[in-house]
Amino acid sequence: MLYTISKLLTVGLLRSHIIYLPLAYFATILPISAAFVIAYGLLPALIGGAIYIVSTFAFITFIIHLCSFFFIDLQLAAILAILILGALFLTWSGASFRINYEAEFKRIHLHYISRAAITFLLFWLSNKVFDFEITSKTRFLELRLKNYNVAATNKEGKQKMAKEFYTDLIRLTELIGNDVIIYGFSAGSFEKILIEAGLDKSQITVYKAAIPSHHSLIYGKFERNFYIHIFDLRNVNTVNDSSKRNNNISPLRPIK
Repeated sequence: MLYTISKLLTVGLLRSHIIYLPLAYFATILPISAAFVIAYGLLPALIGGAIYIVSTFAFITFIIHLCSFFFIDLQLAAILAILILGALFLTWSGASFRINYEAEFKRIHLHYISRAAITFLLFWLSNKVFDFEITSKTRFLELRLKNYNVAATNKEGKQKMAKEFYTDLIRLTELIGNDVIIYGFSAGSFEKILIEAGLDKSQITVYKAAIPSHHSLIYGKFERNFYIHIFDLRNVNTVNDSSKRNNNISPLRPIK
């Protein structure tokens, strides 16, 4: 018992992965809000997001007031709560900006998303359960393709896109390793682009989202079904070997 307590107070006092914990709040609410915009419209998403943030603000204010044994009044507690929420947003946006800035992606844009958000979106939009093997070091990222139009992109354009996508994913694995699961939500599927970019089909999971295709008209004049893409950057040959995860071995096969 004493040994366990001593370990908790030394090596177990603070784990390095706690640095990702502040990312979770906005890495959860923002991706879900973006999906709400597409599914229900901007106004319901704004109302829902506002209720969520105000509820969090009230909870933090109350906790600060309570934990100070009412020494900190509600007005000061509210100011501190605003500062905490601001710090959480800056942490999430700063971490997302850093990964895009350092990698200098040509075709993709990434930001952090939480596992909770992916789990909720999968169940809500596709009635699917998150069933991917992960480790304590697995990072979750949401992907946006730059200038991507499924209906308008010709064959040469798709080949160029695949090469740029391949280069971007190589840069990503060089920067943070390959213990990464990427979530992408789009009007139209880009599964073929992923395969042409060097990903193995076993690394890609695509689900059709239960959103009417005419909602895609906000992106242009073509109606397209919505799809959820989840792809695992861990090497398919080493995914079951925990000792080889989170390394810089490329999870992509070379493309011409």
